[in-house]
Amino acid sequence: MPVVLTTVFFEDVGTGRTKLTIHQSADTVAEFERLAKQGMAEGIGESLGKLASVLSGNPTDRGVSVDGRTLTLTRVYAAPRDLVWTALTDPKHITSWMFANDWESPSAKIDLRPGGAFNITMRPADRSQEGFDFGGTYREVTKPERIVMVIGDGRLMTWTLADVLGGTKVTLSLEMALDEARERAGYTQILDHFAAHLSTLAKR
Repeated sequence: MPVVLTTVFFEDVGTGRTKLTIHQSADTVAEFERLAKQGMAEGIGESLGKLASVLSGNPTDRGVSVDGRTLTLTRVYAAPRDLVWTALTDPKHITSWMFANDWESPSAKIDLRPGGAFNITMRPADRSQEGFDFGGTYREVTKPERIVMVIGDGRLMTWTLADVLGGTKVTLSLEMALDEARERAGYTQILDHFAAHLSTLAKR
């Protein structure tokens, strides 16, 4: 392996958060290109994902980032990508996980194709008040890698699935409608429910 100079920067960004930036360089362009072909960037990305899970205490957590109004959450699930895709797109599975804590999804209608519509009913689990419909259309469907959804108010939601060591990496990016704290909490809970549902499918 070529010698690599690694420099790590730690930046306090407030509210108990730290921005970590890693710079790596090799002695020559040829050595750097060799490292790049061997997956240096991907390896660092996976290592930082594991660090995120250690810091959060959640073994499936691979971190959360915010860029402007776009929230991105990444998880690694111990399940094959085809199974993750099915759980993500089949209505009978969607109703088992697509809700935040204290909510439920009694029904889902999915037309999984570009231009097709989706509609997921949400309501409080205790039925204490009226729920709402979470709906829109699909802009892009590339099985089993990527789904781009246009929510009814025009915001974009993108799911990407990738095979990685230990299972499937799922990345969810969405344009936020509410404040970051509420969006992050809600979608973290949704992904936790997705993990629980996937674990039951994997056991079968």
